[in-house]
Amino acid sequence: MTLASETAADGEIEELLSRNGPSGLAVPSVVHAFAIIDLLAGTKGQLRLAGIVSGTGLPKTTVHRLLRTLTTMGITHWNNDGFSLGPTLARYANTPVSNHTETIGLFYSVVGRVQKELGETVQLAVLTPPDITFVAFLDSDSVVRLVTRVGRRLPAHASASGKALLAFSQAETVREALDRPLTALTDWTITDRQILLDQFKLTHTRGWAYESQESAANLSCVSVPVLNSAGIAFATLTACLPVPFIAEPRQRQMASIMTGCANEMSRRISG
Repeated sequence: MTLASETAADGEIEELLSRNGPSGLAVPSVVHAFAIIDLLAGTKGQLRLAGIVSGTGLPKTTVHRLLRTLTTMGITHWNNDGFSLGPTLARYANTPVSNHTETIGLFYSVVGRVQKELGETVQLAVLTPPDITFVAFLDSDSVVRLVTRVGRRLPAHASASGKALLAFSQAETVREALDRPLTALTDWTITDRQILLDQFKLTHTRGWAYESQESAANLSCVSVPVLNSAGIAFATLTACLPVPFIAEPRQRQMASIMTGCANEMSRRISG
């Protein structure tokens, strides 16, 4: 089962967060691997092992071990002249993230100003039929909070983000999204097409979407659309709480804060 997010209430994650804080979760091998990738990305041509050791400041044995793994995965490439970036990174460059650079930049700028007021992790999602993909997020300072990552995908029908996007999409986009088997991710996932269409109408009328445990148990989310000049959603702002239900007054509060951000993003992108 693919989930758009996980909750820190799962126990192990909560324990890690409370003991170490967000910075304590950094994995040295991942940090070191990206140091190698960054070095190769900034280098014209190729680098031999000695040059990578010198450029990163990492032990030779560490660099050698990481390069073997990265090359096996296609992230780096090796020939007799040395190492360079590999074909897998070219595939990553074509993911939705790279196509929404301006939107992502505005997200961090605009939402960052109200993050503490909202008090929850906020995610930026785009439609990647038949799914939605989270392309950016701002973390909450709370110990018990949503844990997510860039690149998470979720069936559009099974999340507040997808419902907000589809409620403000063209009819053809909605038909294509629902004209396929609708997978249930939890016991609460709605797979009845007429109920979903009714929810899209409600979302369009009030301006925000809500889901309760449809994408993951004990997770509820509120989502608002970011609209283009034609009133079509090209992204959503979504906040989730690790609870089975969000009372409507809290839904309205969250939606109000995020709608202000979404409107500003829309104005600035539309020019």
